[in-house]
Amino acid sequence: MRMLAAKRGPRRPKLIVIEPRRTLTVTTGADLHLQLKPGTNVALLNGICHLLIENGTIDHDFIARHTTKFDQFKPTKAAAFAKR
Repeated sequence: MRMLAAKRGPRRPKLIVIEPRRTLTVTTGADLHLQLKPGTNVALLNGICHLLIENGTIDHDFIARHTTKFDQFKPTKAAAFAKR
C-alpha cells in the first residue's frame, strides 16, 4: 500500500479515508476515518468542491487543460451553499 509507505517517509502526509466500512487501511494507518452513511458521499464531495473554489485553492491551469464545463460547474457549488 503506497499510502501507508508514504506515511513512513520524511514528509509524513495525513491519511483521510472516506469509506463506510472499517477497511485495512483504516485500521492500520488512517489519521481520520469519515464513515459516511450510504448516499451521503455526494454531499461531502459538493462541500469539498465548494471550499476549494471559495478558498481559491484550485489549480486553474490544470482545470483548463483537463476538464470541460468547469465554468458551468462552479456556480452550482456556490449556489448550493449561498444561504447556509
